[in-house]
Amino acid sequence: MIEEKGDLETLDIPDPPPNSGHECQLRLRLSTGKDLKLMVRSMDTVYHMKRRLHAVEGGEPGSQRWFFSGRPLADKMKLEELKIPKDYVVQVIVSQPLANPTPVEN
Repeated sequence: MIEEKGDLETLDIPDPPPNSGHECQLRLRLSTGKDLKLMVRSMDTVYHMKRRLHAVEGGEPGSQRWFFSGRPLADKMKLEELKIPKDYVVQVIVSQPLANPTPVEN
């Protein structure tokens, strides 16, 4: 199920304990055409990974939709539950620009 933007603000997803799980790189392909690697932990939820992407690239977590092998990833799912093999790519569709545009002066 793909959750609406407003639903993310009401989600009750606790932060994982600090340093829980092992750290790894997750390969992402953004709908903007950019590929990147994001450092995540195996106990992170998809929502927490969205927040990490937001911190690195911008784009609110509510405007991101993550997919792996053609299936949408639910915000409450943990990375270890997703069983994403090493070097596989997660698709991220962003419905708003990632970077804040520079204002144009008149």
